[in-house]
Amino acid sequence: MLELLHHEAENITEYALDILEKEGCVYNSGNALSLLSYHGCRIEEKTSRVYIPAQKMKEALRKFSNNNLPHIKLISGYAHLFLDIIDKKRKQGTIEDIKKIIVFASQTKNVEVVSTGIEPENARGDAQKILACDLLLRYTQKAFLVEPCSPQCAQSIIDMASIVSGTSEALQKNPRIYGIVELDTPFCYSSSNLALLDLYAKNKQTICLKSSYGYTSSIHPKGLIALQMAEWFAGIFYLSAMEYSCPLCIQLPFFPFGAKSGYYQCLLDYISYQCKALSALEKFLLPTSTPIIPTLGLGFLSGWMLSLQRSALKAFNASYFSDAGKNEPATFSPLHLLIEDECVSYLNEITSCKESIQGFSPDKMFSSSSPSTARLWSSSIFHYEMKDLWRKKKATWQDYIKEYTINRWNALKIEPVISSSTLGSLDKFLHDSGF
Repeated sequence: MLELLHHEAENITEYALDILEKEGCVYNSGNALSLLSYHGCRIEEKTSRVYIPAQKMKEALRKFSNNNLPHIKLISGYAHLFLDIIDKKRKQGTIEDIKKIIVFASQTKNVEVVSTGIEPENARGDAQKILACDLLLRYTQKAFLVEPCSPQCAQSIIDMASIVSGTSEALQKNPRIYGIVELDTPFCYSSSNLALLDLYAKNKQTICLKSSYGYTSSIHPKGLIALQMAEWFAGIFYLSAMEYSCPLCIQLPFFPFGAKSGYYQCLLDYISYQCKALSALEKFLLPTSTPIIPTLGLGFLSGWMLSLQRSALKAFNASYFSDAGKNEPATFSPLHLLIEDECVSYLNEITSCKESIQGFSPDKMFSSSSPSTARLWSSSIFHYEMKDLWRKKKATWQDYIKEYTINRWNALKIEPVISSSTLGSLDKFLHDSGF
């Protein structure tokens, strides 16, 4: 399942380059067409289609290679419902719940990019994204996730982040925004997509490129990856032509839960796709964000499928595990965010390779009889076997981790992380902007 020979990865890459050179990509902007023509591309003006020479594309990719890919980090997930860890009920989250989720995620070691976890109430569209970013800027100092939005909304978010950072220059030196740019139509960068690329890039914020292609049942996985790569590469070529230097990330598609069709009949098929995509991207050293399968409850601890996925993603050099904290497709849970954080701590300590992805298993993770792995669980909350109190109470590890999470959740102090004067400036900006 997980095998992808070196020449197969090379073939996928060549297919992607061939697609851009022979079939091209649409850029719906006159300025973009002129710019790309100047950089050696053939232009079909009637259709706004640009044909990118393979050699030019390779040169552009080298500009965005990252030779120092970090250890795995987490991007906290985003769902419609909130699993209340106290009453164990799924519910529509409140603003107060969102504040607590943000603070909880901010205090979680391996979370590098924070989301609101759930949707803010009583807001939709761009207004919802502005409200979410306002809460994130007030309650975390970490980078935060910005879902696809209009250029006008993105500009407001950048302005807000600049206020909190002090100046736009300070924001550029310490990027806070992780902005997703997703194509709506295959091989077409709309004027809105290009405007978002311009805004994020010139302000040196992280751009996350997402293909228009999800898991398509009628296309072989290798062909699907080639199509997705071609779309990602087309965005990278535009950024290169604009001579922007900004952080960049590739976003693999999210799981279509419950769907069985074509080449995807089980979770193993989706994991196989992820490994193939990571293998094909590996030579370019591009940071990649890969969705993880929700834990679906604490049964994860004996779930070899989930262990296999996380171990495989580690072996194939995923940079980020996204969707962290979702315990099912539509529900966010702080408890499961904590578990994913500990799993990443473990994975970042072990040496994993494609030939031996068995390196990560629940048995090894929780065994105190294995000196080589027991030390890897550095967090005190996972030293369950050492806690006499819980052994005497005959409580299970699951009881302990739930109790620990509830205590940590209840002890959270919800306070803004920015000064009162900055809060006033942010409030004034929102008022003047009509939000």
